[in-house]
This record gives sequence, structure tokens and C-alpha cells, in this order.
Amino acid sequence: MMALYNGDEKDIREFFRVYCNFFKEQGYDVVTFEACIGMIMPGAGALGDSRVIPVIQEEDDFRNYPWDDIPELYFKEYSKYFRALREEMPEGMKAIGGVGNGIFECVQDLTSFQGLCYIAADDEELYHNLFKK
Repeated sequence: MMALYNGDEKDIREFFRVYCNFFKEQGYDVVTFEACIGMIMPGAGALGDSRVIPVIQEEDDFRNYPWDDIPELYFKEYSKYFRALREEMPEGMKAIGGVGNGIFECVQDLTSFQGLCYIAADDEELYHNLFKK
């Protein structure tokens, strides 16, 4: 769905018109759509690229991370897609999905898998706080 992110408002609306109608024509009563939160998390990327230096490696990194900014960043980036989805939704259908990426993927995207393993062994409190946050 990466092409979705390159269009203007008209392109986005057309995408969702075609996308939603596909589900309707196939007999579904729901349309699935999610926008991945990992793409907007500051400093993320350690999950998909081992060359990325994890943004969270210790407690200070965790405390200084802009956690409170994430909802605003998410809505700023993705509201236009959810609006277009709503506007193009065929009558009687609903949408399911929403925020893509699970908690485990998001944590790994900030710490890397290897880094998360070290945190789990060396700093149990930080490990638990990452998943709570």
C-alpha cells in the first residue's frame, strides 16, 4: 500500500473508492485498513534495518523519548487516509483495523531485537516500562 502515500487528495479518494468497492464486490461487509505507527515514531527503524542505531538503549533514552508526541504525529500523518476511507465507504459497510504494528514490533523498532534482549537481561524495570508505555 506504499503507493497510497504518494498521491494528492484526489488520488487518495480514488484509491479508497476502488479499494472499498473491491471488498463490497467480493461480498464482504467490512473493509480492512491500517496505518503503521512505526513509520511515524521518532527514531524508529531498528526492527527492519540492523544498521539503524536503536533510539532507546537505556533508561535515559526511555525517559527522554517523545512519547506524548506520538498521537499527534500519527493523526497528522494519517488523518487524510482515514477521512478518505470514511468518505468512500459503501453504505452499510464498516472498517476494521486502525493502528498497524503491535506493541512488540514498536518496542523492537525503538530498541532492536538484540537491544531488547539485552534490556530484558540487564534492566528488567526498563523492559517492563517499554511495554507499559
